[in-house]
Amino acid sequence: MNRLLSLTFASVLASTFMASAADDLFEDKVLVTGPKFEITENQLSRAYLQRKAQMAAMGRSIPEQLRNDVEKETLDLLILKYTLLNMATEADRIAAAELVNQQIGNAPPAMLGQQATLLGLTEAEFRQELVDQNTASQVVNREFKPKVVVTEEMSKKFYDENQAQFEAPERVKATHILLATKLPDGTELSEDDKKAKRAEADALLVRAKAGEDFLALAKEYSEDPGVAQNGGEYTFGKGQMVPEFEAAAWTMEDGQISGIVVTAFGYHIIKKNETLPAQIQEFSEADPSIREYLNRQELQKVLHDYTGELKKDPSIVFVDEKYKP
Repeated sequence: MNRLLSLTFASVLASTFMASAADDLFEDKVLVTGPKFEITENQLSRAYLQRKAQMAAMGRSIPEQLRNDVEKETLDLLILKYTLLNMATEADRIAAAELVNQQIGNAPPAMLGQQATLLGLTEAEFRQELVDQNTASQVVNREFKPKVVVTEEMSKKFYDENQAQFEAPERVKATHILLATKLPDGTELSEDDKKAKRAEADALLVRAKAGEDFLALAKEYSEDPGVAQNGGEYTFGKGQMVPEFEAAAWTMEDGQISGIVVTAFGYHIIKKNETLPAQIQEFSEADPSIREYLNRQELQKVLHDYTGELKKDPSIVFVDEKYKP
């Protein structure tokens, strides 16, 4: 299956709820009040602008004539967010904080500050938003996800009605050995170090052409970061690799070993394992991905319906007539 795109609940939170906790210099109009929360005009404005900026980063835009509708959707999501946070247990908050610490620990050191700056937040505010998002997701997983049921019949119906999404183009399966000419941070090696790498690549090419086990050579010598997981083997269609690598792989015969292929990453030795013809993915293979997609879609519907019921709750008051349901 090519790609089934859907916003998970976490991504909806991430794209909508980044509102700064900083004090405002001017009076802030309250739009909605609810149990233990209120939503102000400035909060909604920031959330809308951040949502608009993130859509722009994906090459999409919000037409000005739809601004009111999108603002109302954004307000709905804010109401849902704060309601979920009110439903959270201490265990939810602890689990969310641990997950955020793990995510931040695995990210490059500068990324937290960069993401915070992009959204107009301090690092502390950004970290708290991540905790809130994950806390809300903990509640969703406990209270709402069990209500979602996706059957095999639903999955098969989607498969039958969306055949074009399951057409796989012709692809190549190839294994490569990479001797990198850059450090992990992107710094180029010196010319002397590059010459040494080239000499090592030439020696490995001789061994590969002489019939040594190519996969074993890749696992031992390749500097591709993914080699530990995939042994240096990739399956790809046209346009997915850098031009020099793609040109070599697509023009070789199955089982053939290339010469030294030079790219911006370094020196490659490529073995073309096989050419995979264009085909339609079987339902049995596509079913898990379809169910994952449909589960996300059904969960969004459940949350949408729940938000609609929330807006009828007398404890949630729409102070501004413009946003009343």
